[in-house]
Order: sequence, then structure tokens, then C-alpha cells
Amino acid sequence: MNTSRRDFLKTGSAALAAGLASKSSLWSAAHAHGFSAKRPIGYSLYGMASLPVLDAIDARARIGYDNFEVCVMDGFPTQLDKFTRDTQIAVRDRARKHGLDISSILFHGTIVKENEQKKVCENIKKAGEISHVLNEKNPPLLESVMGGSKPLWDTGKQMIVDRIGAWAEAAASIGVKVAVKAHAGSAVHRSDQLLWVYRQVNHPNLALTYDYSHYKAEGFEMEPTMRDVVPHASFIHVKDVALWPPVRFLYAGEGTIDWVRYFELIRELKYTGPICVEVSGHIHKLSKYEPIQPAELCYQALSRARDKAYSV
Repeated sequence: MNTSRRDFLKTGSAALAAGLASKSSLWSAAHAHGFSAKRPIGYSLYGMASLPVLDAIDARARIGYDNFEVCVMDGFPTQLDKFTRDTQIAVRDRARKHGLDISSILFHGTIVKENEQKKVCENIKKAGEISHVLNEKNPPLLESVMGGSKPLWDTGKQMIVDRIGAWAEAAASIGVKVAVKAHAGSAVHRSDQLLWVYRQVNHPNLALTYDYSHYKAEGFEMEPTMRDVVPHASFIHVKDVALWPPVRFLYAGEGTIDWVRYFELIRELKYTGPICVEVSGHIHKLSKYEPIQPAELCYQALSRARDKAYSV
């Protein structure tokens, strides 16, 4: 039986009364139908900095997305130091109105500068407080890149472990998880590196993000990286990348990633976390960028691929 989250909203149950369902009830319902249940698709508001946040949420619901990621980075309507409690409650209530889950909170962390680590950990705690306002029962996880250039891997592996461990401790102190990912051009840019850090830190509040576009940019095939990381991942970002010089990121569905095969592997690997479209800063910072059409195109491409992958 192929049952999507929107199917659950339509058919209803005591847990889904009035079409307003929490992430836990929706995903528990999906699990009840086994891993044949179609994975929900979300959208990161990282790609919608030019829109008021409530308008951005409304747009996601109209398009058909099931969840969204809040961005608390500088320059966004929900910037960490400007995201008031009243606005947090408004975001929570608007999500509930549309039956949308809030999958995650994107913040900017860096492992590079020692004198910035205290600030990063403070920001994790502040973002964690916001997470509890957005969903008290199931606080969205926090997620970030790690930063650092490739040579840092050879000279500073233990430093990376120590600093990511401190991030996990900060997240634990406020009762949330923090997820990190491999990033093209960064110190941690391969799946084996990411898993090594994860296992060395060995902290229950550390999670992993899988984003194939960054592995593709480094020349890695999709299936091996998925088999490496997805079984350990709590969150997924999706976009595409063009490899001809210069390497540049694309919208999901715009490039050559086989999204049907992608979702087949998601199903096979029994991944149950959020899958969230991300529009790269290389794109959304362009002066000609318009935020609605890309969201529509990505949803069309991904939902078609997902439905085909789950149709068997």
C-alpha cells in the first residue's frame, strides 16, 4: 500500500484530527504502513530569504510540500538574534494550520577558529530553545556544515572531533540533536571521513545529514555514498550539481541525478527522516533569483520520482 503524508491528512484518524498533525503522528502512521509509505518531501527556507517567513510557509503548503526547514543564519527573516518568541509562535501556528512539519533548523557553525567555538555553542543552545518552541514534543534537529579546508583533515582530525563533540554537548544541554554533513571542498568531504568523525565523537546528540550533491561535486557515485551514510543519517538535503568547470549547484531535478533510483535506495535503506530541498546560496544570492518557481520545479521533479520509486 502506497500511502503519502497527504493521504493520511485526507483519510484522517484520531491522531490526525482536523488535518493538523505533528511530525511524530505522521511518521508513526507511515511506519505502521511499513517502508512502502512514500517519504514526505520538504523545503528549506534557506532558499527564501527574500520572503516574509509566514508567506514562505504559505507558499510551501500551496505547492504541496510536507515540511520545511527554518533558517536562523544572518540575513534571514528568522535570523537567530531577531527571531522573536512571538514570531516563533506564529511560525509554529502557521505550520500547524497547514498540517506541515518543521523538520529542522539550519544554523551556521564552523570548526575552524578556536575563538569562535564558544559563540557557536551558545548559538546551538539558542537555536535549541527555538526548536522547543516550534515543537515542544518533537523539537526539530539543528543542522549545519562544519567548514574548514581540505588540508585541515590531515592536520586536525582530532580537533574536528573535539569541536563537534562540544557541539553535541551543547545540543544535549538543551535537549536537541545537532546534525553535520560532508561538504565539497571542506575538511570533511568524503563519506568515510564523516563516519569516522561520527564514530569518534560517539555522542547520542550528534546526528548526520546526507547531501549527495556535495559527494557528486567531489566525483563520488551516488549509490556507494548513500549506502555508507543514509543508514546513519537523521536528515537529508537534496539538490543537484553540474560538474563541468566551474562546478556549480543546481535545483533538484535540473541536473543528472537519477532521482527515481535515489528514492528506490531511500526505500531500500529504510530511511525514515526528513528529505528537504535546499537551494544553494550560489543560486539564491543571485540578483535575478525568484524563490517560488524553483520550489515548484523541485517539487514536481522529486514528487514524480518518489511516486515512481514507490509504485512497485
